[in-house]
Amino acid sequence: EIVDEYAIAMAAAGLSDGHISNTRAVVIEFARTLTGPLWEATCADADRFLAEQRRRGLTVSTRAGKAGALSVFYEFVIAR
Repeated sequence: EIVDEYAIAMAAAGLSDGHISNTRAVVIEFARTLTGPLWEATCADADRFLAEQRRRGLTVSTRAGKAGALSVFYEFVIAR
């Protein structure tokens, strides 16, 4: 539900459908690696997620983009 609220907020801010879709996909990909809800994720969870992205061979720019997407998502969560 929080991911959908975030998508609505991004749409209200005028972000493109493609950007919203990509960002939502990153957040959901991260959520699937967690054992608990998104709002209980820790920095260690994010580190593990990004380390796995590196092990999978994703480029630095792709990993940085995913880290940035998660950062902005959690700024939204904290503000809520």
